[in-house]
Amino acid sequence: MRPIFIPWSLAEYTNGVHPLLAVYLQMLQHTCQVVTPSVNVPFTASSFTRDHIRQLEELYARFSGDRDSLCEFISTRHHLSDLAAPMNSLVFHHTLIPTLRHTSMVHFENPIMFFWPSVKHGHFSEGSSLLDHPFYQAIKETLSHLKIKKIISHSALGLSSLYRLFPDEDIREKTEQVPLLPFVQLYVDDIRRSAGQCPDPKEDERHILFTNSFHGYAESFWLRGGVTTLLAYSLVKKHIPLRLTIVSKIPQNLPTEITDLLTDPQIHLQERVSEAELQRLYDAADVFMLPSVCLHSMSLARAVCSGTYVISADAPGADEVITDSLKGYIVPGTATTGVYFKDQKVDMWLDNFSNIQQINYDNAVPVATALYQSLRSPTQRRRSHYQPTDSDREAVRRLHSMFVGLCQD
Repeated sequence: MRPIFIPWSLAEYTNGVHPLLAVYLQMLQHTCQVVTPSVNVPFTASSFTRDHIRQLEELYARFSGDRDSLCEFISTRHHLSDLAAPMNSLVFHHTLIPTLRHTSMVHFENPIMFFWPSVKHGHFSEGSSLLDHPFYQAIKETLSHLKIKKIISHSALGLSSLYRLFPDEDIREKTEQVPLLPFVQLYVDDIRRSAGQCPDPKEDERHILFTNSFHGYAESFWLRGGVTTLLAYSLVKKHIPLRLTIVSKIPQNLPTEITDLLTDPQIHLQERVSEAELQRLYDAADVFMLPSVCLHSMSLARAVCSGTYVISADAPGADEVITDSLKGYIVPGTATTGVYFKDQKVDMWLDNFSNIQQINYDNAVPVATALYQSLRSPTQRRRSHYQPTDSDREAVRRLHSMFVGLCQD
């Protein structure tokens, strides 16, 4: 049976864990060998040419662009490599590895990720199109290659964007949507069991939680709506006693009026906590705040699976996680206004984050209103735990069978 190789180090994540990957690894531990490197193994275009000339020539034969663009595409994959994979592996990755040495399964949330790091979320300008990017053809040919067996996503929006960007039938036939919530629920339940804790909401408390992503970058505080959260908290606490916990590094470029808010004794700052402690914070919170201009589906899903009410910005795709008013509220206009626009040639969203590192009072007021109303509403404060359906449980079994089938193929 083929081993499964994940070509990036889990050490890059806070606490060395990615909730979705953790569930995958646990799900497969008794049926498949899973291998991950202790450090990321980079490679360059020159080493690729030297070691994998046959695969390179195969790509050249399929690639209608120039050789320089293809070599540049390959060199930008320096953050990942399958060179450390055991022979005849199944490589499971979240971006494209052009060596095509092994059978592969690709996981993505948004096809923009396939162009990373040459193209990044938040760096687009109006009038641009991914169809014009010099890597477009190389990505298209890589996705359609026979070595890539499955292209999976938990995002319906991500899949529809992929179909519009790459309308090839041989790519579409490989795709599969895998729901996110049942896998995150498994992770939440496992953390609770291992820590010996259970959710114990306290009706008299008003506890707000804001967290950074599992990458932990300080600059993500702006992106995820940390400043908007602080402003909303400062408005609502005039009417309701509140406690705010922030799990994040704090960037150095915050305006003075925001750093002054952080001196509030009811604001508890923690740069980093264990997974068990983080789950305890989710369980104790009345409201999880994520007024982020960019979709962070894992954080939203963890709050929903913890039964914690969510207040989210209207980043495209948030409505796939917050599916009803008992789970949370998506504040209209707080992400999409001035940030998102359509690709010039493809019906998909692009984004520009150039203005997010400034105070947006227009966002703070509706977010504060949503926070106030959620705390005043007994219905909204009642915990609505996500309940996996039969189709969700079947999706977990189907993904397990998919991995095992490709390992045996």
